[in-house]
Amino acid sequence: MNITDVRIRKVDKEGKMKAVVSITIDNEFAVHDIKIIEGEKGAFIAMPSRKNADGEYRDVAHPINSETRRQIQELIREAIRMMDHSYAPYSHFHVGAALLAKNGMVYGGCNIENAGYTPSNCAERTAFFKAVSEGVLEFDAICIVGGKNGVLTEYAPPCGVCRQVMMEFCDPEEFQIILATDVEHYDIYTLKELLPLGFGPGNLKEKKTV
Repeated sequence: MNITDVRIRKVDKEGKMKAVVSITIDNEFAVHDIKIIEGEKGAFIAMPSRKNADGEYRDVAHPINSETRRQIQELIREAIRMMDHSYAPYSHFHVGAALLAKNGMVYGGCNIENAGYTPSNCAERTAFFKAVSEGVLEFDAICIVGGKNGVLTEYAPPCGVCRQVMMEFCDPEEFQIILATDVEHYDIYTLKELLPLGFGPGNLKEKKTV
């Protein structure tokens, strides 16, 4: 079982709840209303729950073992952390990305702007380059969220350069790109849909002549 998507909606109001999260498992099963709570000893994950007649709250969905719970917590925290570290002093458009590798590892990325503009780097490429620099070359999916001043009001699709980087390492018919504004509003695309007739490593292989 693998977590193939993480979507986050920050909570701007004052209070202990900092974000609401939705995850997808194996591209087939979604769990909504996971909450990030700021506790006395730091942030923790609160699974979806309901209040019983005795006043106690019971989880209605939860991992059945500690390892799965740990994986969910790491994914959510990484995605949130990447959005918080976006360096966008010029556009003020903050983007975070969480890249899922086939080995189960997740690589976070944020956009990093530069006064020269051209040297700026997108969140998607930051995540990919981080993974590749550690020897990881195979990927399943990437979730991208972003908005002006960090407010998620519209989709933040990858730019042409980022799509080309994805084409270098991913199967365009299988690699999934998730664009979201919140946990209820999102669309999932294959790389082929966003980059039709893409040019990749396969185009440079020698073709056998008859």
